[in-house]
Amino acid sequence: MVPELVPGPELPQAARAAPAPAAAVKLRKVRRDIGLRSTLVSVLVSRRLAAGSNF
Repeated sequence: MVPELVPGPELPQAARAAPAPAAAVKLRKVRRDIGLRSTLVSVLVSRRLAAGSNF
């Protein structure tokens, strides 16, 4: 005779979500304020940094 399987309580969940893998790095815009001039938003610099290339 096989005993019935009775589902038990749910397993505890992690309090925080797992960190994103390094491959899923989001590109961030780098903002630079140059004195009283306008703000420069540099996407190219962040892309180069994410790609790992040296200037």
